[in-house]
Amino acid sequence: KWKEELESHQVLVMTAAILLQILQHGYIKVSHINLLIFDECHQAVGRHVYAQIMRDYVHTEDAIRRPIIFGLTASVIHGKCKESQIELKIKQLESLMLSRVATTT
Repeated sequence: KWKEELESHQVLVMTAAILLQILQHGYIKVSHINLLIFDECHQAVGRHVYAQIMRDYVHTEDAIRRPIIFGLTASVIHGKCKESQIELKIKQLESLMLSRVATTT
């Protein structure tokens, strides 16, 4: 069923858990994805599914074959942190997501 869906559609919307499963089962390769959009991307820490997708699949792909990563969030930092740790936490998120944080302020 996944092969049929992937061949007949250019845009797919799914939960991160489903994406992780279809990557794990080999139904799709990260190199075949052009754009990944993560909502609430600040949650991409530790063992969160977003972090797993990025570490296990996106980071292992050659840079030229990686999808564009677009993360959305209302809060750049997951949970509480000391003011002195804010810059470090943002840099860690940028590193994991292979992206740059951009804010309005």
